[in-house]
Amino acid sequence: MLWQKLLEGYRSKRPLSVRDEEAVEVFVLVRRFWVMSLDVMFIPSDTGALDYGEDWLNEFIEEFRNNFIGSSICTDNF
Repeated sequence: MLWQKLLEGYRSKRPLSVRDEEAVEVFVLVRRFWVMSLDVMFIPSDTGALDYGEDWLNEFIEEFRNNFIGSSICTDNF
């Protein structure tokens, strides 16, 4: 995974605290939400670079459900 390689590179120069290490997965999920919001914001002006169909949304929801945070709060109705 790209994030693991990024963290390995960072750790090779500077250690992360335990608290920072624990926050990485939450940060990645929050960043994903932010990127999704950017995607949605630009839907009206998009020239076809991204497909915002039902598959796009379902893939995002599935990604969230498979995350440790999402799996603890998602229900079948989400």
